[in-house]
Amino acid sequence: MNSRRLNLTPLGWWALAAIYAGLFGGIWLDGCRGAVEVTPVHDHRFVLYAVTAVAGVIAAIIGFTQSQDSGLQRVMVGLMMFGVIAGLATYWLSSAVAAALDQQADFPPAQTRTFTATLVVGSAHRHFHKGESWDIETAGPTPVTLNITRYDYGFMLNTVGQGPAVALSGNNIAANGAFCIKVTVQTAGAAMRIVHGNRTLPAGTVGLCRGGDDAAAQALSRF
Repeated sequence: MNSRRLNLTPLGWWALAAIYAGLFGGIWLDGCRGAVEVTPVHDHRFVLYAVTAVAGVIAAIIGFTQSQDSGLQRVMVGLMMFGVIAGLATYWLSSAVAAALDQQADFPPAQTRTFTATLVVGSAHRHFHKGESWDIETAGPTPVTLNITRYDYGFMLNTVGQGPAVALSGNNIAANGAFCIKVTVQTAGAAMRIVHGNRTLPAGTVGLCRGGDDAAAQALSRF
């Protein structure tokens, strides 16, 4: 393999195209999920890891056999260009499909009720991986992570010190019951999910919880 192009058989090119299509398809499907399930908790990690590993090994073998390079270069094509990417594609696709099937089973339309609820925020975080992003984790026995806007994270950071919330290391906030989110919730029996349309909650979703005679909370609350 030279530095300019891959040396694959026609079948190898088709296989590589299918792998990358699966990767981008899985990422797209995951981004299309309009709700995150709170209860019940479905743990498919071991199945996903097993399927991912098997797919990665099979793809690595295909890449190795369809590469027209030799020696270490041929091994690297099989492992990196085929095996690793196929593993990622399988994981994204499998997790998105599993989540969709779980929610379809847990929320039959005839039994699903939709309403607006206020949930307590447990913590907030700012991340710098591949750009800047912000998320919150709800409080309670089954916390879920939801993306928020810069605006809402800034609101939380600017009101730290006017209530029980505490900033940690400048990028994380321990909410301590100070902040709440108002979201659309669906329930069906014991199952519950938060509907958010896309992966980021709209600006203005986060506010100070109304509690007691806390003057600061009453003055700053956006609910």
